[in-house]
Parts: sequence; structure tokens; C-alpha cells
Amino acid sequence: MIPSFLNENDALAWSWNRHPHDHLANYLVKGVEDPRINCQSILSRALIIDTLWPGKYSAWIDEELRFGTVLTWILKQLENGKNREDLSANVIQEQSPEIPEFVLSAYQGLQNPECIIPDYITEALSPRTAVLEKELPTSALDVFTTLWSCELHDQENKGFRLLEPACGSANDYRFFHAFGLASFVQYAGFDISQKNVENASSFSRY
Repeated sequence: MIPSFLNENDALAWSWNRHPHDHLANYLVKGVEDPRINCQSILSRALIIDTLWPGKYSAWIDEELRFGTVLTWILKQLENGKNREDLSANVIQEQSPEIPEFVLSAYQGLQNPECIIPDYITEALSPRTAVLEKELPTSALDVFTTLWSCELHDQENKGFRLLEPACGSANDYRFFHAFGLASFVQYAGFDISQKNVENASSFSRY
């Protein structure tokens, strides 16, 4: 319960700072909040990429948003107790009305021999890659992390400064390095929670 004597700002800071550092560092980067599949995180990176190279990667951005939406749907099905094998069979054979059209369409596109995107749907639903029944494997989650990192490795741009209000524990920024974006951005952030700031500072040293 928030102490009644605190003003609004202090109450908000207290509500964050009452949690341990580890909790603040981890709870917004798991499950559907994982920046690799979270659509808000994908859109944030897309804004940066499109600012650096206007229009060049529009198709990739669209595909990554599709990727995030599809894997979020699969994750929610697993969390709700759906069986990996049944989901996989239904997607491949298009047997179940429970499978949304956007998932079936994405799967069909990934089967095109000219598609450069690895089949993250099969990877996500394969029992071979499953670590825990209700989680997605890293091999599926990292598909666009790897694609962007390879694509941006040899790109040239002076970059720009980026200021993030309410940065939390640098939940999105900590993934910039893996995506190959960190070298193009001079990052700074601020937050009402001192613990978040301390966490963010440790991540920004990567």
C-alpha cells in the first residue's frame, strides 16, 4: 500500500523503487513483453531504422511486425495450454478454424523458396527446440535479431542522439546491440525510479 503522506511523484517513485533491482530489470523483457516480439519495441526500432535509412527497410519492418504478431499469438496459445504438436499440425495442414488467417498467411509466405526469412513458425512449434512448454525457443525469437545484425553491420550513417523519457531499466535499448543499432545511436534516458536508472546505466555500458 502506498504511504498516504507521499505526493504524486514520490508515490510513483516509491511504487517502482519498492521492487528489487532484478525484478525491475527482468519483468518487462519476458513473454509478450520481450522486445524481440513486442510490437511497441519493434515499432521503436523501426522508427530509428527509418530515420537512419528512410524508406530502405519498409518491407523488412512490415515483416518484423508480422513476425512479432505471429509469435505473440503462438506464445499466448502455449500459455493457455495448447499443445505444440497440435498447433504445428493445424498450421501446416490448415485444418483448424482456430488458426487465424494472419498466421496461416505468414506460414505460407515462409515456405516460399525466395523468402530470406527463416521459418520461425515451424521453429517456434517444434518439440525439438522447446526448452519449456509455455515458452518460445531462442532460435525463433532471434530470427530478426540475426537478420538486422547482419544487414546493418556494414551500413554507414553518422547516427543521432536518442533521449528516452521513462526509460525504465533500458528495456528496449539493451537489445540495440544485438540488433546492430547501438553504434548508430548516442543513447540517454531518464526515469522516476533510481533503481531503474541504475539498471539502465549498467545495460548502457554494453
